[in-house]
Order: sequence, then C-alpha cells, then structure tokens
Amino acid sequence: MEKRKEKGFVIPGAEGNRESTIKQGNTTLLTAGLPVHAGNDSVRGFTLIELLVVVLIIGILSAIALPQYQKAVWKSKATQLQILVKSLADAQQAYYLANSTWPTKFSDLDISFDSLPLAPSSSTTGPSVSSTDAVRANNDVELIVNSKTLFKLSTGMFKNQPYKGCGFVFAHYATQLPGNQFYCVEFGNTTAGNFCVKLFGYQADRYYDAYYTRFYY
Repeated sequence: MEKRKEKGFVIPGAEGNRESTIKQGNTTLLTAGLPVHAGNDSVRGFTLIELLVVVLIIGILSAIALPQYQKAVWKSKATQLQILVKSLADAQQAYYLANSTWPTKFSDLDISFDSLPLAPSSSTTGPSVSSTDAVRANNDVELIVNSKTLFKLSTGMFKNQPYKGCGFVFAHYATQLPGNQFYCVEFGNTTAGNFCVKLFGYQADRYYDAYYTRFYY
C-alpha cells in the first residue's frame, strides 16, 4: 500500500525559492529554502554586544526623558502653588478693603485651605511672620501671611529640595519693590535662577534683590 504524504505548509511570498522538507512527528513540512526550527531545536539568542547596545540605548533615552519628566512634575506642582498664592492674595485684599488694615494671621481671613492641614507657628523656608497663626502647610508647600512694616505679602514656597525656599509672592505693598504685582521668588542661598529662570523661563537679569530674596518679574 502506498504511503500517503501529508501536505506541507507553503510560506507565502517564497514561491520560486528552493524547496526542502523536514519531518516533525508524522508530518512533513514543506519549506521554501528558509530555516525552520522543529521539535526541540534550539533558537539563537542575543549576543553580548547586542545586549550591550540595547542597554546603551535605554540609558540614553532615560538620560533624556527623566529630566524632562521631573521638570514636568515640578511645573505641575508649581502651578498648584500659584493658584494657592492667588487665593491667599485675594483673601488678604478682601480683608484690607473691609477693615482698612492688613491681616496678620489666617484666622482673620474668610477662607480655608483644606489641602494645607498643618499650622506651624513659624515658617520652615525662611520668611518672617508677624503671628503664630500666619502659616498653613502640608508636607510639600507652605502659605504665609507676611505682614511687616516694610511689606505686605502673600507668599507660597516649597519646603523640600531641590527648590526649598522657592515659590511665588504677590506683593500688595513693599518698600523695596513695586507693589500690586506677582513675582517668582528664590529665597536666601538658593542658586540664582535655578527655579525661576530654568524652570519657568524668567529672564535672568530681571529681578529685584530685596529682603534676602530674588523677586523675578
């Protein structure tokens, strides 16, 4: 009796190439001159050089992408801080219009900041305060009611590195810089331009140096 030959599988696009056959169990596979691994045949792995190239590419991409990601995260945080400072400034301005004097503490204001549950008696970022109820904070930022003889400010600053002491100020009144203006600020020993210039694009030569702080505008 003539043995029946199983029909092989023809690889598309390989017509006209040299054909060969291999056995897999009871089935004959028809190839088109292309290598086919059957059964337990080993498959070629990556060489050391290929792996090193992949690792190098991943390292380059990480070096480019990680700083951009970190910058985007900080800009997002800073945008939220700007909103808080503007809300504080509006509340202080409303108090002044109603009382003809500037508030010195948060209990004077008709506003609450639910995202800032902490009420420390002083600032951890450096600015001076005129009462023990002039700061609201969380683990990342703090808002400050700055009411001194020389200035009336609404201040928001980051508490942690790399931007500790950096943030935003609305100056209602100040003796050493124009009032009724919003500023990006770097307090104390912060590297000049590290926050306001590099992160937000303020011009490096456009700032007032006052009260141990750089006020970029």
